[in-house]
Amino acid sequence: MSTSKHRALITAILCVSGLAAGWAHGGVEEGASLPGGRGGVERARNSGEAADSTLPIKRITLYRSGVGSFERRGRVEGDSTVHLKFSTDQINDILKSMVVLDFGGEVASVGYGSKEPLSRRLASFGVDISKNPSVEQILGQLRGSKATITMAEGQVSGTILGVEYRQEAQGNAHEPVNVPYVNLLTSTGIRSISYRSVTNVVLDDKELNDELNRALLALAEHRADRTKVVDIGFRGDGGRDVAIAYVNEMPVWKTSYRLVLPDPKVKDGLGKNGGGKGGGG
Repeated sequence: MSTSKHRALITAILCVSGLAAGWAHGGVEEGASLPGGRGGVERARNSGEAADSTLPIKRITLYRSGVGSFERRGRVEGDSTVHLKFSTDQINDILKSMVVLDFGGEVASVGYGSKEPLSRRLASFGVDISKNPSVEQILGQLRGSKATITMAEGQVSGTILGVEYRQEAQGNAHEPVNVPYVNLLTSTGIRSISYRSVTNVVLDDKELNDELNRALLALAEHRADRTKVVDIGFRGDGGRDVAIAYVNEMPVWKTSYRLVLPDPKVKDGLGKNGGGKGGGG
């Protein structure tokens, strides 16, 4: 099993009472089927669209407690895999509540790709930026690397020996402060450069510079990655129906009703313009 992707087999119990029993009878009593629900099942049966794809949502049940149960149904052929995307911050609740049924085959696996922690990934680069280091701390990590430092009076090139701190007076402060100095081994000897006078630092080692860029790219990817893909594998012969259900966090909602009262003077209950007397509630 690789460190970049772990497969986690999951056996879970759905938290919504009566859902599994509802499957056995062809549906959930409280659920609200989406438009074209049965037609979608028929289309899936004819095209096998669920194979190595995703299953369409056929029923959603919302609860005033702030959760909703989702039922997906479709058709698979032979050994197939269904891929579902979920929000990263909700993946734990979804996996704990998930129920997977294969009517005619068996569920082979349920898993998702788990990335290694960001701190561990950043620590693997030549420059460790996992703890949000300052520039002088980064330079301290680059001991032995060649760099060109620009100051107001010009540029200095050499090999970084390290960073040291010296106590110096600053303004009207009664106590001295620590000022970082970058020590470089140049062609003329060792030179100490106050960090206060540094305006630019260029790494002469292209590979090391690329390592720093890759570490920053890893940070950007981690920040942008807000979804996880759950892979559900089915094993069997021929075409058959499968179903997946789970509980997901939903906004708290309240129902509203509209009451349409028929006009007693019109037999079909509609007014002259096709409308009735209504009231909102």
